[in-house]
Amino acid sequence: MRRNDLDEAERVMLEAYAAAFTEGEKQFVEQNLDNLAQHLAFRVGEPIEGAKYRRRVQQQAPGQGTFQQPPKKEVRWQAHEGEVTRPELLHQRANPIGTPFPRKTTADLDVDSGKIRDGPFILTDGMEGWNMLETWKDDWEEELAELFPEAVTDFYPYNMLSEERQSPYLTRLPKGIKELMIPQAKYHFGTPKDGKHVEGRYMHLQLSPKMWEKLEQSGHMPPTRHEFLENDEWLAACMGHPDSAIAQEWHLKTHWKIILTGTRGAGMFNHSDALLTSSWHSQILGQKWWYVCGTHADGRQVCYEDILQPGEILYYPRRWHHETQCVETPTMTLTDTVAHEGNAEGIMMKTFGECTGRNPLNFDFSSQLCDALDTCNTYWKERVKAEGGKWRGEDREPWRDSTSADRIKKLEDTKPEHNNYDGRNYITEMP
Repeated sequence: MRRNDLDEAERVMLEAYAAAFTEGEKQFVEQNLDNLAQHLAFRVGEPIEGAKYRRRVQQQAPGQGTFQQPPKKEVRWQAHEGEVTRPELLHQRANPIGTPFPRKTTADLDVDSGKIRDGPFILTDGMEGWNMLETWKDDWEEELAELFPEAVTDFYPYNMLSEERQSPYLTRLPKGIKELMIPQAKYHFGTPKDGKHVEGRYMHLQLSPKMWEKLEQSGHMPPTRHEFLENDEWLAACMGHPDSAIAQEWHLKTHWKIILTGTRGAGMFNHSDALLTSSWHSQILGQKWWYVCGTHADGRQVCYEDILQPGEILYYPRRWHHETQCVETPTMTLTDTVAHEGNAEGIMMKTFGECTGRNPLNFDFSSQLCDALDTCNTYWKERVKAEGGKWRGEDREPWRDSTSADRIKKLEDTKPEHNNYDGRNYITEMP
């Protein structure tokens, strides 16, 4: 097992331990962590007999077991106190200057898309024929509100650069657009009572399959794009995309497709995507700073950095950490998540952990969606093997056979239409 796989296994097990409800579940995770410690000891030539987990978790006192809760997650964002190195940014970052992203064209994609997926790049001509680049330049507020007047957004009034204050306000789209753009003196959300906030407002509009179709049918985005930018075939094969309730559930709960709009300084703290997915991000309005770090297949560790311009598309693979910051007001990005033969098994592993409760991601899936994901797992397994690849979870049981009756009941009580935007939670309306 490679080092990055060991790190991923450790991270998953630490999350599982933190989410365990019973002593039996905790003991099960402890045993797996001990096995991981033995594997690590073997790799470095240490004695493995009786090895206990000891990498990042300090052992407890005698009689208290060998495992304790992982330390509280650190806040990874902080204001830069040194010399300003990026004058374009409102909030300076201490990150070393990164390498410019490789730049590709659609002709490059046609040569060897598998090799291209090895690392991040900027696609320079992928948005040719996208009318929204022109029609939304001056009238994006009216265009977007008219398209989706009843849609509900995740509105972050205090930015997302800090891991503190990450809870969004559910806000009707027209209200969210207004709040995004009005002066501070008229701002509905004001300033937090404790004064702790990072300047910058961010609005995320989660797109259902039907909303995505409406973007295409209304002419704002071409329905026919380069195949590298078309990623819904598998959803049609196992989820009834785009018409089914579970396809909508999948999109909304995993944030599969999003329109992100922010003011200058708004952005996202450093993270990697929880489902081990890849994604592309098309720049519609304004400029957005990207900082993306990871490891290429040949072992090279690289941090890329650039400011994405309207008409450009950024792509990054799974396990690449990234952070962003909007350079202008407004800045808008339309993003789509990508599943392919190279990352599908990781996605299926993650969703299996969510459905069974072994490694919950708190997506709150319904049992119907988890049943469909069993079908998706078979679809991807056959597709990967047909391409000559290997599928490690060859004998994986259906999720219902791999979890408790209580877990099954919990998911059966969750309906596909249950989500953050269904009216059960308070939604901020106009005016």
